[in-house]
Amino acid sequence: MKAIEKQITVNGKEITVYKINHDVNGNPRYVVHFLNLITEEDTAEMDKRSYKYGFERIDAEYNRAHARALAVGGRKYTANWFGGGFVFSSYNIADTLQAALNHRFK
Repeated sequence: MKAIEKQITVNGKEITVYKINHDVNGNPRYVVHFLNLITEEDTAEMDKRSYKYGFERIDAEYNRAHARALAVGGRKYTANWFGGGFVFSSYNIADTLQAALNHRFK
């Protein structure tokens, strides 16, 4: 898999995205690591919780990022070369990630 690495800024946060092969319909696709979908508010909220094991916090962060990705049409990315990522089909990945980061939970 040949991916093109690209840096973008969304809400003042530097995010590394990887452009991968287009989907079957020719739409561009980008992969983002789940930690890039965690906001400062999420980090502050999770700092207040007590976790018995370290992996519980990582699991909570991943679940929060997964919910954010799903809210804007992202899906889990399961390729072996990239762990813990989400894939988005988007012609404007910066706007897509901004919508994901601005998503608020009820």
